[in-house]
Amino acid sequence: MATDLMLDEDGDIAFDGMEVEVGSGKDVVGQRLYLRLSIVQGEWFADLLFGTPYYENILGGKFNPTILNAVFLNVILSTPGVKKLAAPIQYDLNRRTRYLQMNFTVITVSGESLPVTYPPAT
Repeated sequence: MATDLMLDEDGDIAFDGMEVEVGSGKDVVGQRLYLRLSIVQGEWFADLLFGTPYYENILGGKFNPTILNAVFLNVILSTPGVKKLAAPIQYDLNRRTRYLQMNFTVITVSGESLPVTYPPAT
């Protein structure tokens, strides 16, 4: 089962009183997915391949749903703790505001179903 330090809503290490909060299972997988989708590939000095290649494949060009889907599939399926997608990724693109939200459900390596909306609704 996956375990990791949990982050709070500000992205700082979460504490439960005076103890560092350690998560497990699908909470950790969800946090890993959120981080990988939130960080632009090349942005983190410790691992330049971590994150999503937004500049290389998604932003600045004509919208290509095939490339978009391939990039997100690669990021999602290569996230530690993810076994497979339960169904195809659903995209909600607002062309007027240029806002893209995706919904998908992954099956974790422990067999748990984890629905994900990215970016999360505010």
